[in-house]
Amino acid sequence: MEHKEYVYPKEIMEAPSDKEVKRVAKKLVELEYGRYAIGPVKKGEKVLIVIPVHQDKKLLDAIVDAIKEKGAGEIDVVSEAKVQGFKTNPNFSADRAWDEFAFFPAWFGYRKFLEDSDASKDMIEKNWSAHHALKEYLEKLPKKYDKLLAGPGGWSHYKAIVAGPYKSLWPFTSYEYARLFAEFPGEVWNLVEDKIKNLMPEVEEVRIRDEEGTDITFTMSEEEAKLWREESQPSNHLFMYPRPPSFPEANGVIAGTSNHFGFFPYAKVYVRHGLVEKIEGGGKFGGMWNDYWDRYRSQQWPEFPSPGYYYIHECALATNPRGFRHIRELFNTPIFMTNDSERNRAGTIHWGFGLQALDLIERQRPFKDKFDNVMKFCKQKDLPYCHSAHIHNYFITYEVRLRDTNQWIKLVDKGWITLFDDPYVRKVASKYGDPEKIFKYDWVPAIPGITYDGNYLKDYAKDPLEWIRKEIDEIIPKQLGIKKKGNLRAETGRSVVPHEHEHDHRP
Repeated sequence: MEHKEYVYPKEIMEAPSDKEVKRVAKKLVELEYGRYAIGPVKKGEKVLIVIPVHQDKKLLDAIVDAIKEKGAGEIDVVSEAKVQGFKTNPNFSADRAWDEFAFFPAWFGYRKFLEDSDASKDMIEKNWSAHHALKEYLEKLPKKYDKLLAGPGGWSHYKAIVAGPYKSLWPFTSYEYARLFAEFPGEVWNLVEDKIKNLMPEVEEVRIRDEEGTDITFTMSEEEAKLWREESQPSNHLFMYPRPPSFPEANGVIAGTSNHFGFFPYAKVYVRHGLVEKIEGGGKFGGMWNDYWDRYRSQQWPEFPSPGYYYIHECALATNPRGFRHIRELFNTPIFMTNDSERNRAGTIHWGFGLQALDLIERQRPFKDKFDNVMKFCKQKDLPYCHSAHIHNYFITYEVRLRDTNQWIKLVDKGWITLFDDPYVRKVASKYGDPEKIFKYDWVPAIPGITYDGNYLKDYAKDPLEWIRKEIDEIIPKQLGIKKKGNLRAETGRSVVPHEHEHDHRP
């Protein structure tokens, strides 16, 4: 099975030419599908782009030029640091996976967990809330925009909170990421995801397993299945688990060693009736999770069926074969969610845990009164209203049982999107090149006992950080035939926008 053979994309290790950057930028601007769609560009429209501090200036300029060539009017650029009001930038690192408990809720506007963290004074005192801070910033600007591009993730959250001109996320920080979203044909991407979503209304039961220990099943009613189809996000973040006001009967275990912020010793999370009932392992990450679980396990939130905070919030599937873990962004960096990149790879699922009030108003099925009830309660009690923990699975097998026929269909097979083998999908893909190359995964993680020599528990799971460092320092250079020049973990090789953000596009 080729998709289970370890590989890392050599292309992203080499600096692209100016011509290549411009080519990729033009393809990005043509994207019209999903949460990464810069297009379509309307003649004369005013565009605001919110960039992170690690933005590659060469790529930014190329994208701005491509948007102008499509007929846009004024294009302004502002840094996230300016929007948030930071004088200094937070520093993140994949060896602090537990930061997720503090910074992720803060990103949504709930900052109490920061009190349990080693966050800087600047971070704690500022109202660091990506969505709300951006909304307030826009409201104070004298200029109004027709299109807003912002955020590394949480597209539906921005749509619900910022609203107005909000169009797309902005993951286009470097050539590596630009290539990821530009090189997988939009028509093919759309087709694959629509086929998955169109099957959802027929599903009665789901079973998810993987080689790291995840084994969980859940069922749903016919009405819940229809709602599931309505609210599943497009492009690389398909919600493969129904969310409130649906509460699936989910039971089993979810296991893994990584989240959006980094890596931790092997953890197993036991789920009963859709709620976490026990957390085993996980080192400091698991210890903090247990503390929070215990703090809230008896608390009853309005509009939710049972006491407790750690519901399964999401089971989100990536569908892009160009996705990869960016090794140059893992350690000691200003990049928020340093390990977020790995969830972009097709077949990877990330589980999110914690009650999420926004589930009640996002997408096509708003329940504003229910949301207001939850938020009023949380504000009065100083309780969390957003999810705060994740686990990533790389090689899941995702099977559905159809209601009317009892037929089981495998949508993902050990990390492989089975629709990539569908004759019609491959016929459409052939318009853009060789389907074998289009669907070939650029990155398959090196995990001992699964895709690499060794024993999973002994050589990897007990200390994944040690293995990740070995992979970066020894395995990747050897596999790609790279003669190391210093530490790959510290080499960016980018023309990064200066900290003071002195560039040509300013609001």
